[in-house]
Amino acid sequence: MKIVKGIFITSFLTLFIFLTIDHFFGRIILDYLNNKSDGISSFSSKDKNLGLTFEKSQKIRNAQWGNYYYTFCSNELSLRSKCEKNDTKKKYEYAFIGDSFTEGIGLDYEKTFVGLFDKKFGNTINFGISGASPTIHFKRLDYFLNKKEIDVKNLFLFFDLTDFEDEYGWATQQEEYIDYYEIDFSKEKYKVLIKKNFVITYHILLNIWWEHFRKYLFKYDKHLRLEDKRYAWDYLRTDSIDNFKYKKDLVLKNLKKISNLTNLKNIKLFIVIYPHPGTILFLENIEISKNNELISNFCNDTNNCNFISLYDSFFKEQNKMSKKDIINRYYFKGDLHFNEEGNKFIYQNFIKKLDIN
Repeated sequence: MKIVKGIFITSFLTLFIFLTIDHFFGRIILDYLNNKSDGISSFSSKDKNLGLTFEKSQKIRNAQWGNYYYTFCSNELSLRSKCEKNDTKKKYEYAFIGDSFTEGIGLDYEKTFVGLFDKKFGNTINFGISGASPTIHFKRLDYFLNKKEIDVKNLFLFFDLTDFEDEYGWATQQEEYIDYYEIDFSKEKYKVLIKKNFVITYHILLNIWWEHFRKYLFKYDKHLRLEDKRYAWDYLRTDSIDNFKYKKDLVLKNLKKISNLTNLKNIKLFIVIYPHPGTILFLENIEISKNNELISNFCNDTNNCNFISLYDSFFKEQNKMSKKDIINRYYFKGDLHFNEEGNKFIYQNFIKKLDIN
């Protein structure tokens, strides 16, 4: 009995000391591990000039997205890049911009659609970063094109379905915005408590979940909901979407600012759209897609805008396989992002639409 009691007291004191250190020094320790010891995860941070940014000239050999590990590198401009010597230049033939899909989260650079394009055509720069939307895209473009005097000939803006909600978040919460999507934290207050006060503990528990439990418990479509506001605006009735007109106007206003800027700089602008797994599962046909309508109309009404839709490339796959098989083949399990096969599919169909060899 004494041995059991001793083990209990020792365990309790150890846990208490660990949580105390975590509470007061957790963020400092985690940041140190990320920056000095190959990292645990690649994080973007907020910046007054860029909106969001990476640390410059960084190499993280075991960057993590969910239970996927990959190598993350950034160049001296704080942009994601290939890891071999990659001196930045003042002139680029091609530039990409977008959010985490364009950043290529979860994959080595060479396996992302930007990396595949870069390998084939070269002279390519990637302005994409997780959490960005047209508001942030404009800030980043303004900074790199004007302050850093980067010269670009062709800009490919990959407009993501989450941009619709992210624009609203950045506009209403500004620098305090963190994209929680539609997670109901009133039912998950313990998660917020742990994440805010015990960051290392949260990180460990999150990794245990992703590494050892989630992949066995999650079905392929459990994370996909008919009314998930991240993508459901694409096919739901507008009167069922909160502040639809306001969000739409925000998107168009900031896309117009990007168009004006690229036009001023003599940059040819392309806006590319692509589906989420939820789009494939719930969108009955492309003709009713609000995303397709929004961006195609914008480009039709804008001088310097070329519209490319990859929706049909994915929907044509339904002639070969089921919706479930499409999602399993091209997206990370239990996630909205493209896996390696999905990035390859995006690249192949994008250059077909672009009509370059």
